[in-house]
Amino acid sequence: MGIGTTGKPLVPSAPRSIPSAAATIPRMELQIADERARIAALDASLDKGRTPYLKSQLRFATHILDDASAALRHAAKAQSRDAEMWMGFAAMNLQHAKEKREKVQAAVDKYGGTQNILEIGE
Repeated sequence: MGIGTTGKPLVPSAPRSIPSAAATIPRMELQIADERARIAALDASLDKGRTPYLKSQLRFATHILDDASAALRHAAKAQSRDAEMWMGFAAMNLQHAKEKREKVQAAVDKYGGTQNILEIGE
């Protein structure tokens, strides 16, 4: 046992309780599937001619979910120290996709529904 910078002896800390990849991956896969369904439902409510930008944001969100799913596949095959990294990457992407969907939903809600939205631009 060594001495820390405070002059006190270093005491080994208790091991962190990290959920195993085997327990976490199925739960995250369900969350990704749920988010994908929410995005698909919102996308189906938008008109391609009237809301191309909003639809592109939802398409981008599905690509982000694809990255999250790929990260979970890597986590399932990885050593435990690397599995945590991959699961963190998946969780970050899931959160990012959710935020994209929520922003699109907020725009739809702000203007009283998809029938009231018309994008102007190119």
